[in-house]
Amino acid sequence: MLSCYKDINKRLLNEKYNLRDISAYRGTFGVTVRDSGIYISPTFKAVLSPEKFNLNCEGLCKTATPLFIEETYANFAKVIGTNIKGYVSVNDIAIISKSTAKLLLTHQRKLKVTGAFAVTNPSACHQLSKVVLSYGTSLPFYPCYNKPYFEVLLPFRNKNGVAVWKKAEILKSQNVHIGNLKFTRKIFLNTALSVLGTPYDWGGSFGSYDCSSLISTTFSLFGIIFPRNSYDIGKLKGIFIKNPEKDFDKCVAGDILYMKGHVMIYAGKYGNNHYIYHSFYGNKRADITSINVLTSKGKPLKEVIEKIIPLNFL
Repeated sequence: MLSCYKDINKRLLNEKYNLRDISAYRGTFGVTVRDSGIYISPTFKAVLSPEKFNLNCEGLCKTATPLFIEETYANFAKVIGTNIKGYVSVNDIAIISKSTAKLLLTHQRKLKVTGAFAVTNPSACHQLSKVVLSYGTSLPFYPCYNKPYFEVLLPFRNKNGVAVWKKAEILKSQNVHIGNLKFTRKIFLNTALSVLGTPYDWGGSFGSYDCSSLISTTFSLFGIIFPRNSYDIGKLKGIFIKNPEKDFDKCVAGDILYMKGHVMIYAGKYGNNHYIYHSFYGNKRADITSINVLTSKGKPLKEVIEKIIPLNFL
């Protein structure tokens, strides 16, 4: 995978998102057998905000995500991923070898879900019922030339907690792509729009996205490891907004906009209005809005956006 930006603060990634350097780890590795919530503390008990968000939810690990397991408890494993740390249910993880973890992290022969979801075919031969795979899922696969489907490998947990891999079929007509997408601003923005209208939820819980999970998941489809939360995204180098009336004219579609607690994708200018694509609580879904949309404190976003992070790194 590519690092985030060529001019990024390298120390930030090296300290927090270093599972890419898998040789530095000694111990147990695992793979998620389904989309799994990752939590700040080892409990399923929700820590609710006034808006009823579960603040204990740090994010979501997609099916077949490799993880390093630091410790295990009765019901949880403390894990490190490429851009996230926290606690995952032990029932959602199966043990794999270090070499398998390395292959899952580095091998380009993977099928990626580039639409809102993809569905496997029920298969009597493979003894699998239909499995729904969410946006951003990445799976080992076989091309299956001259057939209308790809064969993918799905991880399952056996009675000893070890991963077993089973074949499943995904029709080639679905929104899937072999390997990383080629990065251009247009493809990046169009890919992100695959989940337009998806509900908002804190931490990017099951079937939903918050502002940063929408962006980091989209970047992952291009093989780019991006910070998981808006706080770390805000540390990336960019152009600080001094004159909103002029500075937003410097944006190009696909650039990332940052304000405290929120990140957005600049979608372009139409007439005299600038537009952004973001998943936010105020609209309760991933949506395209004017940059003049009001914050919860009643101010237009254009008055509180602090930084433009341009996509000039490739």
